[in-house]
Amino acid sequence: MPHPVLRGVRIPNPQRRLGQIAPLEVRWREAMERVETELPADHPLQSACHGMMRSELALDDVLDALEAALAAMMPPEPTPESRAAVAEIRDMQRQFNSCSLEIKAAQPWLLRARDDWKHRLLKDIAADCFNVPGLYPMGVGGGPQFTSIYQARQAAKEMLPRLQWARGVCAAIKAARSFDNQSPDAQAMELCHTIVKRLAERDERIIGLEAQCTALEARLNRLERGRRKKSTIKAAA
Repeated sequence: MPHPVLRGVRIPNPQRRLGQIAPLEVRWREAMERVETELPADHPLQSACHGMMRSELALDDVLDALEAALAAMMPPEPTPESRAAVAEIRDMQRQFNSCSLEIKAAQPWLLRARDDWKHRLLKDIAADCFNVPGLYPMGVGGGPQFTSIYQARQAAKEMLPRLQWARGVCAAIKAARSFDNQSPDAQAMELCHTIVKRLAERDERIIGLEAQCTALEARLNRLERGRRKKSTIKAAA
């Protein structure tokens, strides 16, 4: 009785009668190498091939069984839901890569603008602008691999803050560069507004410090009065 993994009867390969293929010994050895390398060690076909009589029919059966085993090991076709979940995370990664390239392209301008007194006064260039993130692999076979819809959606959830950060950096760079595109009069007006704002912020800090000093002084006075009162009571006793 043939092994359950293998077929029992089939028509021999006609090419062997025409001399168009290698000898049986060569093809059998190649088939055994494929079985050993392409299938797990505990697969039933591994044991089924040991001790088999070598023949054209047996070789054809082994090759058929090998192809069937490889097809059974292939992952199932993704569902429309899983395709949508993977498409979502891939689109987010493409957007992130676009932002990363935009940040990288802006680095020469950022290095010059960082030392410009106008931008130093405006404080419109944050440290994050100089942090160029790496790219996600998007080529064939290099994209994200997920085993479930939940895993893909969880990855998209974790990806969202990173994408929002990259978008925010790009928006900040765009806003800072827009200042250089303004007319001299518009730049002077914006710088004046910034100076007034900085002075107002300074005044608020000074008022806050004065209030803290007044409160601290009042507390010290209360403590001093309490200490004197205790000293008076002890002296009277």
